[in-house]
Amino acid sequence: MSALVRGRTRTLSSLSLYIYCFSTDCWNCSVHSLELSLSEEIYSICIKTSYEDPTLSSLTLTLPRSELIRIDWTNIQILRQRDLDALMHFFCSFSELQKLKMETSKEMTKKFSVWILQIIQKIPSVTELLVDAGFLLEEALKVFQRSYTRPDCTVEVHGYICNKQSQKCSKDRYQRCNERVTIHLNYQGFYMENERMPLFWD
Repeated sequence: MSALVRGRTRTLSSLSLYIYCFSTDCWNCSVHSLELSLSEEIYSICIKTSYEDPTLSSLTLTLPRSELIRIDWTNIQILRQRDLDALMHFFCSFSELQKLKMETSKEMTKKFSVWILQIIQKIPSVTELLVDAGFLLEEALKVFQRSYTRPDCTVEVHGYICNKQSQKCSKDRYQRCNERVTIHLNYQGFYMENERMPLFWD
C-alpha cells in the first residue's frame, strides 16, 4: 500500500483498488477488505475489519494525499480494539482529515455518542461525520438533542429507535416497534427523520 500511494504518477487522474481476504485464516488478519479510491488530490480509503464483534466494523477516511502517504499501515490493527481512546488517538493523527464514516453493529450508548461529538471537537479539519450504528439508546438521543456542531461541519447518525412509550427496547433492533431513523446534527442543532425502510418481516 505504501508503494502504491507513494508511486502514483501525476498522469493518473483516478484509481480504485479493492482487496478482499478470502483465506481460511482471515480471522487472524486485521483487515477483511480494503478499498482505496484516488481522485486528483483527495483520497478515500475504506477498511473493514475481520474481527468478531469489533467496535467499528467499517471505517472510511477521506483525506489529502499528503496525509495518506504518512499512514503506518501496520497500525490498521487498531480497529480490533474496543478502546475508544485508542481509536480517537488514531483519528487525531490525521491533521487534515476531511470526512469520516464509521459503521458499527453495537448499540449507541451515551459514552459512544459523546465520543462521536468529541471527534469534531478534537479534529477541526473534519467537515462531515457519518455513523451507521445499530440500536440508538435513549441516553444517546438525549446527548444529540442538546448538541451542536461547528458551522462548517455536519454529523449524520443512522440507527434504530423504539417507538413504545414505555418499556422501550434496549438492544434488539428487529422488533416491530423499532424503526430506522437518521439524526442530523449541524450548527443549528438537532433534527431526526424516519428513513421509512421496511424491515425483514414486511
